[in-house]
Amino acid sequence: MTLNDEIQALNRTLVQYGEKKRKLASVYSVSDANRILSMFGGMGSLNDMYICQMNGHKIEPSDEVAVNQVIRTHLTNIHKGCMDLVAR
Repeated sequence: MTLNDEIQALNRTLVQYGEKKRKLASVYSVSDANRILSMFGGMGSLNDMYICQMNGHKIEPSDEVAVNQVIRTHLTNIHKGCMDLVAR
């Protein structure tokens, strides 16, 4: 998957489960990649995102672990893709 494919897949997953606060824009430049990378650090960052019924998401508790693993995989791939773009 390309970087923007990963971003689109993450955004689709977030919308599917009712996450309204987070949506990543596509990356077309180093500055776009740096903007995304800045969202990974600090309190309330992408790293803190957790999809669960208790947080008001539209998900069954039995699906929470699997869905969050998918999200973590997308986030890991997005972070790596942005880092690779910045390093060029």
